[in-house]
Amino acid sequence: MAVDRDDPAWFFFTSGTTGRPKGVIHTHASIDAVVRQTVDLWGMGEGDVLYVPSPIGHIGGSIYAFEFPWITGCRTILEDGWDPARAVQVMDAEHVTFMAGATPFLKGLLEAAEAADTALPSLRRFICGGASVPPELVRRGLAAFPNAVVSRAYGSSEV
Repeated sequence: MAVDRDDPAWFFFTSGTTGRPKGVIHTHASIDAVVRQTVDLWGMGEGDVLYVPSPIGHIGGSIYAFEFPWITGCRTILEDGWDPARAVQVMDAEHVTFMAGATPFLKGLLEAAEAADTALPSLRRFICGGASVPPELVRRGLAAFPNAVVSRAYGSSEV
């Protein structure tokens, strides 16, 4: 069976800005477009290593786990759950360059990196979203991870 770029590929639920759950349908073309635009914007490529502890049932976990490696040739490390101390160990050992996660992920990563006395020198980017992201948390991330851009993403499921 032939698949058209405009055929539905993924269906996600999100509360978005309204707080009311709603379904979002992504086509093969919409997923491809968001990943390719993100890759161009963030300068990602086959030399990158993504750390993905986010659930793959959410758009964030799924695109970083499946689409980014397919399109860029980068390597992805998947985790079954979130353990900040383990994340720091793996990220240091595997020279992780990219991670995305909700606010608790960044908070936990900051605390675990401080406890391990590391600035995660290979980390180039941490994208934080999925919940309110306090500006002070972003500032802490920028100070703690001096080689990384720490910023927020918004509306990934709806994009």
